Amino acid sequence: MEILKSIPGFQSTMKRAWKTEKVVFTHLELGLFSFIFESVEEKCRILDAGPWSFSRHLLVLKAWEPNFVPQCYGFASCAFWIHVIGLPISWVPPENHDLKMNVDASVGGADLDGAIARVLQDSSGSLLEGFARKIFPCAALVAEAQALLTGLKLLEDRKEIREKQIRVKVESDSLDLVLAVNKEVEANWEAESLSLQAQTILARLPNISVAHCKRIANQAADWVAKMHRSGYIPAHWVSAPPQPL
Repeated sequence: MEILKSIPGFQSTMKRAWKTEKVVFTHLELGLFSFIFESVEEKCRILDAGPWSFSRHLLVLKAWEPNFVPQCYGFASCAFWIHVIGLPISWVPPENHDLKMNVDASVGGADLDGAIARVLQDSSGSLLEGFARKIFPCAALVAEAQALLTGLKLLEDRKEIREKQIRVKVESDSLDLVLAVNKEVEANWEAESLSLQAQTILARLPNISVAHCKRIANQAADWVAKMHRSGYIPAHWVSAPPQPL
């Protein structure tokens, strides 16, 4: 953005907009700031509720990952949702005879294990298959890519889906990942290898597509990933789905 006339004014305005006082602003250079939030949940809430603006300027926010160099990231533009009134943003079931898979990841910090999860549902919303596992500490985008790749590998291995050409939409709430896998943007270097593997599988499966969804539409996979990372998920959650599923 252009030179701010009042950095304190910018800080106070964004704190009110974000509804938090627990954020540390650091002015890195002209038009470039870092924001440190008290918790991962708070950071995710702010990122998911974007885009944000100040004084008619768009704030392009990027999660700070290990080895992230802000000067190397393109802040000139960003992709975001526009909600058309009347169109749903919650989970939408697939068409009859089609399936939908939602994937997600939960990371706990640089020194804590994360978790990935997937849920496969039919047009009635019935849970057909579920999966969750712990992963080594990694960047959020890498974890999201691992979740997507394991889901695609499952679909490729399922003979019925492959031979009957059953259509499956795979949804992730990681917009950067979905755009990269669909070759709309270049993949982040951290997740480039995983994105290429996903593209290779998709090239063999014309009946499988990958799409972005809002976090509210990904609540089932999000819940499974978070509960598995915390160790609180029921042992038989697939055969006897709890209320969140």
